[in-house]
Amino acid sequence: MLFLVPYSVDVPTTRRPWANWFLVGATALISVLVANGGISLSTAQSMVLDGWGITGFLGHIFLHAGFGHLIGNMIFLWLFGNAICARVGNFFYLLLYLGLGVAAAVAHNLTLGGPAIGASGAVMGLVGLHLVLYPINEIRVFSIFFCTFSTFEVSSIWMILYWVAWDILGIAMGWGGVAYTAHLGGLAAGIGCALLLMKVDFIQTTHLDRTILDILNRKNGRFSARHQLIDRIRSRKTVRPQSKPVPSAPHEPPTGTIRVQCDCGRRLKAPSKMYGEMRHCPGCQSLLQILPST
Repeated sequence: MLFLVPYSVDVPTTRRPWANWFLVGATALISVLVANGGISLSTAQSMVLDGWGITGFLGHIFLHAGFGHLIGNMIFLWLFGNAICARVGNFFYLLLYLGLGVAAAVAHNLTLGGPAIGASGAVMGLVGLHLVLYPINEIRVFSIFFCTFSTFEVSSIWMILYWVAWDILGIAMGWGGVAYTAHLGGLAAGIGCALLLMKVDFIQTTHLDRTILDILNRKNGRFSARHQLIDRIRSRKTVRPQSKPVPSAPHEPPTGTIRVQCDCGRRLKAPSKMYGEMRHCPGCQSLLQILPST
């Protein structure tokens, strides 16, 4: 049996995600209180998603069917929620998270229907935002294959596509017990929100970022010089250069993956197309130039 558990995402943050910490704590507390009778059965039942009532639309996010269900969702909420919350801001993040939960509930009611609980749909919305904003940032994964334990790193886009494939397979095979369409509905809502927020410049990107749009535009030859110039202007306003001069990159870039080690000891991997560019260290947040370590 194969289990894949993500435990770290390579996304530098510049502010503390207080709102996500609050959501993780509140969700865990409410789930534990319900399991131990600290919240009355009638109140808990009113929080279950079952139809179109507003209480269930919001309340189901904070209920879970056992500690395994709770822990799994909280791992995902902690990893992806911290990154998105730090990017969009704490107050807006709270509204965004609840909105993603409602979107997942709507998708569930329009498709499979029936009672449902859990934060999975809202969390998959955060995964959708992550897919758009950080498709090549690495996810570190702990794997269990029968009695063998290991860890590996993989670009976010491949790990997210793996999870989506399981949801699609669950729908196709008719597996019960999981609100697969809520997952996919939340994911679609998250992708749509990310694209909209980028469109209205609520989320501004720089040449240090590689969003899904940047990857698609580069692939199709539409990554314009004007776009690069705007990104560099924005980055000068928000990023301080290193105190020591950065060496210039040689003319001939290497092929494959470039490995860079920061002075803090953290190691990064980047594709060769980022050769010579700047990137934040996920450990100490200092700027590093993508050059092969010597």
